[in-house]
Amino acid sequence: MYGGWASSQMIEALDRGVHAFMVTILHDILRKIYNLHRQGERTKAEALFRDVLPALVFSHQHIDISIHFNKRFCYKNGLFSTSKAREPIMAFDDIHLRIADDLIENTFRISEMIRDA
Repeated sequence: MYGGWASSQMIEALDRGVHAFMVTILHDILRKIYNLHRQGERTKAEALFRDVLPALVFSHQHIDISIHFNKRFCYKNGLFSTSKAREPIMAFDDIHLRIADDLIENTFRISEMIRDA
């Protein structure tokens, strides 16, 4: 079994025996959650999951928001040269940008924290 879009229910999926997740971004964090859970450290996995959950929930509210968020994440991470998305797609307004940038910065902090642990 594997999961993808349902990553916002990752802990439940792991509890139910999902073996893999198809993810677009946040590989290091989601891999750490997966490994902690598989190693029997469910409490630690859940705590880390709760830290990243706001980014997952925000980005999964609509497929267009997800596309914008993922492209912006990759742009801010230096992987893409632009965060522009092909039309037609829902606009990503100033409020979306502010929230996305805050959440992306938080995921960078979380990634740094687990890298240094």
